[in-house]
Amino acid sequence: LDGGSIADSLGNTATGTNHGATPTADRFGAAAGALSFGGGSYVQTQQGSNFKPQSFSVWFKAEDIAGTQSIVDSDVCGQFGHNLVIGYGDEDSGRLAVMYHNGSYLSAYVVTPGQWTHATVTYSDRVRLYVDKTLVLDQPYTGSSFDGSDFRFGQHCGGYASYRGAIDDVRFFGSALTATQVGNLY
Repeated sequence: LDGGSIADSLGNTATGTNHGATPTADRFGAAAGALSFGGGSYVQTQQGSNFKPQSFSVWFKAEDIAGTQSIVDSDVCGQFGHNLVIGYGDEDSGRLAVMYHNGSYLSAYVVTPGQWTHATVTYSDRVRLYVDKTLVLDQPYTGSSFDGSDFRFGQHCGGYASYRGAIDDVRFFGSALTATQVGNLY
């Protein structure tokens, strides 16, 4: 997702299918430069999640922090994928959580509603979460098997944990980005 387009901006085949998200202003104020999510809307991509190392980054602006809200997700119901979620494991806290195959970690970072935030998650032998280019979570990746689906954004599996807010410039990488590379995305 870049500039409101769900097509892969690099010209690869990793496109997405929009299920009800609507165009909205992006973080620069450009009309229709991002997508607005709510009421069960989501984008399903063709980007696989069952490998490591990998990373993803996303700009998001949450409307609120109530409940559990899935921003980027590859979970299969009843299993874990690679996910970035508001409030997972501590509902209504507004804290960002990162899920990985076989577990999850809750960060201390609390989302500010109405503010654009940049998050990057990296997976290798470590699970790392950077928010606005600052490392806020660094924990071991203890899982060995993969059980996720292709990535989607705006919703957890089966319509659960719908995200409410705007999402822009989602990027996927086939490596664990370094702190310098994360800083360059910001």
